[in-house]
Amino acid sequence: MKVLCVYATLRQRNGVTAVIMNYLRHMPKDGLQVDLLVYSDSEPGMVSLAESLGAKVFFMPKLGLKSFRRFSAFLDAFFAGHPYDLVHSHFNQVDFALFPAARRHGVRHCISHSHNTKLADYPLRALRNRLLCRNIARNADTLAACSEAAGRALFGKAFADSPRKLIVRNGVDVARFAFNPSAREKIRREFHVAPGEILLGHVGSFRPQKNHGFLLRLFDKLCRGSDRYKLLLVGNGSCEAEIRKLAAGLASRDKIVFAGSRSDVADIFSAMDLFLLPSLYEGLPVTGIEAQAAGLECLFADTVTKEADLTGVTFLSLTPGQQNWLSAIRSAPARHHPEFADRIAACGYDIRAEAGKLAAFYRAHAPDRGGCHAG
Repeated sequence: MKVLCVYATLRQRNGVTAVIMNYLRHMPKDGLQVDLLVYSDSEPGMVSLAESLGAKVFFMPKLGLKSFRRFSAFLDAFFAGHPYDLVHSHFNQVDFALFPAARRHGVRHCISHSHNTKLADYPLRALRNRLLCRNIARNADTLAACSEAAGRALFGKAFADSPRKLIVRNGVDVARFAFNPSAREKIRREFHVAPGEILLGHVGSFRPQKNHGFLLRLFDKLCRGSDRYKLLLVGNGSCEAEIRKLAAGLASRDKIVFAGSRSDVADIFSAMDLFLLPSLYEGLPVTGIEAQAAGLECLFADTVTKEADLTGVTFLSLTPGQQNWLSAIRSAPARHHPEFADRIAACGYDIRAEAGKLAAFYRAHAPDRGGCHAG
């Protein structure tokens, strides 16, 4: 049985990329072949990782107003030469062209998967994406989402009771992210965290959604009253230069660490004392689940879906004065909770169990080749 997953761009520390890779890594194959169709600007390292996990990676042209015919012609040619039983799209903006092309060439089942509660960071892009996704619920056989909130945002209020609904949890490798004391010592030495210093952390790509500017200004205010804090930022992205420039102008600049993109994020979580997520919106943040699995106390913006709270997260409004965040940071216990890992697994976010469920869904909905049509 063959499944094609479609996404825009594979990038390290990108939430959707992490979800796809987690499922690829842990899904029981047993005759199941899962391949990827992505844009060619994907990071070579992530492409190689996907291939090492058994996926074939194919590249599609960019979709644009001037390239629509080329894009459609590519899809027809691609599916004519690459038969699949099921298409799982994590790239909703192309579904209007992707699903009809897939069906013309015998794909049995099409899944549209929502990963966020907003369609873009910028208003014009959000409007464009809303138009592209206008009939998305009508075009798909299964309406998938990482959370109820993400499903409602893309598919509408009817998602809650839809017979085509599927919640695919953003599972993580709970055992890998569980608190590791030796990793904590190693990472804190690397980043010169002094004994007794409280390490605040954030993991995420540098783009408007993640709200790094708010985080830096908050940290600068925090440091005016105490020198016992340090801030560690893990990730990269289009806004990184702008955020670095902002940091350079702050009095707290020497206590802000830009770690870049890292492959040892599980160890880094063990080194942190408190995890901060001031995102403007989130479907269900993978990093938030990872941080909780590591046993961290977490402070999330109240713009993050409450479904992300598995261990007692504190949700705070993004008020201009930031006093609520300052008070919460100062009063938060700077310690790990090893029992959180078991709680994450019990809540259904262990990737091993979730990957098995998704594989079973694939097999149940594409048992053989033949015609298909959405309901």
